[in-house]
Amino acid sequence: MRRARHRRASVCRLPAMRAAFGLCNAHVNASAATVARRLRYARLLSLSAAQSLLSFERGDTTFRKLNRGTIHIMITIHTNSAANRIITAHNANELARSNTQHRLGTGFRVNGAKDDAAGLQIVSRLRSTRVGMIQAGENINNAISLLQAGDDALATMEGVLQRIQTLVTKAADGATSKADREALQKEFDQLGSELASMVKSASYGSDKLFMGTDAEAGKPAVPGTGGEEGKPAEPAKMGDALFAKALQFQIGAGKDDKMDFDVSKQLTGLVSALENVAKTTKDGLWAVKNPENPENPENPENPEGTRRTEGAKAAGGDPELSTPSLASEKLENVTEAVSAVGELRASFGAGMKRLDYSAQNLQNMVNAASESIGRIMDTDYATDTTNLAQQSVLTQVSGEMLKQANASSQQILQLLG
Repeated sequence: MRRARHRRASVCRLPAMRAAFGLCNAHVNASAATVARRLRYARLLSLSAAQSLLSFERGDTTFRKLNRGTIHIMITIHTNSAANRIITAHNANELARSNTQHRLGTGFRVNGAKDDAAGLQIVSRLRSTRVGMIQAGENINNAISLLQAGDDALATMEGVLQRIQTLVTKAADGATSKADREALQKEFDQLGSELASMVKSASYGSDKLFMGTDAEAGKPAVPGTGGEEGKPAEPAKMGDALFAKALQFQIGAGKDDKMDFDVSKQLTGLVSALENVAKTTKDGLWAVKNPENPENPENPENPEGTRRTEGAKAAGGDPELSTPSLASEKLENVTEAVSAVGELRASFGAGMKRLDYSAQNLQNMVNAASESIGRIMDTDYATDTTNLAQQSVLTQVSGEMLKQANASSQQILQLLG
């Protein structure tokens, strides 16, 4: 009785099923048991988890009713469409997971041109600019060191000049005895010699700062006589010294990012002022080679062919501090020399201050370029670790679905049975 009741119930459901799928009675040539079996097999052959399908047999052809319409398919042995689609999805997901692991392993989001062609081009330009700015920063530091070396030498000269001013001021006092003046003169001569030595020996690396080895002495003015025109005075030439010529520092990555620094005129004025302070220093300490007369045969006392700069006196001249009047005259020379040193130091200080600000600005630009490169190249670990977890799950799921798709072909045996 149970079987009879079940059969009657199945037969009663047939009209409703036919109406639901838009099929007429002529299109269904199967018993209720056959329809139920086809429904069971259709569930095993589903191609999408989001769509429900039912299979009905019409002669030798199977029709599948989907939400989007009716699609004609075949159950075959050689072609497994479901498996092929799953394999395609599995390979794409496996490739995505491999790329994610590569990014996590290297720390870079872009590991090749194929990852981000446009981004890689931008990064190449930014890297080139950043490298140039880093080198420009080193250039700035070297320039600051050079100017600092010159400023330190001038600071020492300023200390010597202050001591000389003390000696000269004391010698200008009428109450100073002759013996004291002789003692003051000895110290004055030594300090004058040291000033000359500082100017000639100050160097940065192997380069002279103030007076080069090929320096030439200045020439005094020649008054006109006998209707001939006179010649103006020519200042001394400092030769190949660094500060005796205009310098140009590369302070940026561009061709126009340069800084000009020229203190050659101030240096000439300083040397002239220092010569006036210690112009009677014996043995020609301020003298330089005379290219016009290298052997100087007419002066056996000066066999090396040197000549004194303008204002220098022969050895044995009146000492500067021998009388109060001479010492008073020397005070003016010392004041001028101190002023010249201060003016040159101010130029060095202004140059170093500008270089300091240039270095700060350059560092800001280097940081900005590095941040831009990082945003394009670096891996976002928060995002990629999340993606890796998702891709790993999808890989496992696609493997399991592939097993079921491969097993669907075995249903043909049951259809044949």
